[in-house]
Amino acid sequence: MTIRVNANLFRIAHSVASTEETRYYLNGVFVEPHPCGGVLLTATDGHRLLTVYDREGHAVRPLILRQSKESERLSKPGKKDGGRILKFEAPSGYGPVMAEFSIKASAEVIGTARMDVIDGTYPDYRRAVPRYLPETGSPANFSPIYIESFAKVARELAAESGFGRGMIRIATSDSCSAALIHFEVFPDAFGVLMPMRGGDRTNVPDWLDAQGNPEYVLSALWEPHPGRPAWGFSLSYRKNEMAEANPRTFNFESREAAVRAYNRVLASLRERGHCLTVEFVAQEGAEIKEARARKAATSRLAERLMGGVVIPNQIAA
Repeated sequence: MTIRVNANLFRIAHSVASTEETRYYLNGVFVEPHPCGGVLLTATDGHRLLTVYDREGHAVRPLILRQSKESERLSKPGKKDGGRILKFEAPSGYGPVMAEFSIKASAEVIGTARMDVIDGTYPDYRRAVPRYLPETGSPANFSPIYIESFAKVARELAAESGFGRGMIRIATSDSCSAALIHFEVFPDAFGVLMPMRGGDRTNVPDWLDAQGNPEYVLSALWEPHPGRPAWGFSLSYRKNEMAEANPRTFNFESREAAVRAYNRVLASLRERGHCLTVEFVAQEGAEIKEARARKAATSRLAERLMGGVVIPNQIAA
């Protein structure tokens, strides 16, 4: 019996078939009859998969059909012929077949080409198709080469349908699972794309929103200990988010002087509305309790307060 498929849809499906000789059974398009009529055309290279439903196609049994350069040339539709049909007599086994190509509208035969029915078992590709994807998925990494190949498929399918821009929609469930590719103007086709290992960045780079506003980082107040023989604190100034901070240390002879100066600096930074980060580090001795109380008192404030501020060159006790 005669097997008949849309030549252009077959050519588009074949574009994602594997070229590896070790997996010869993936070197063609899997043509299988559909229970509701028509045929499914499926191809994959292990990284991407494409299935197209040819509703007007006909096949008597599943088979794997490999395209030749001549059949690829004859499959591509002309500007005014309205598409082309590929048909051949179903073989009893495997091997070469002579396929006939004709214009869909007039049934005029435009040429013949040799194609091969591959002797092999096609894998159960339905197991790789993701299903029941959530409305919002997770970020994932994909090869730009495979993304571009699906973009090309989308343009080809848009041309086949006669309208649309060939937009694609990529749906994912998580970063480790296959993604489902939908084609905007051709619902009778879908793709599957396997993710790749890569980075885990999900936000825009920091430099995009970097401003010229200075930022101050105020340390916790420290008490004298072997590493620091005086009371004091440090204040780091960074001109912008792309620059490194330049710390400045203030030392005082007494606890009272250090506390007064510290509170004045903190109040000044907050009052002037400047970008401020207050660090709370482990203190020693009695300062632990005071640091915890100060942290609780200021934790309700925004760590970063926008605006400008000028810190006096000399901080008097």
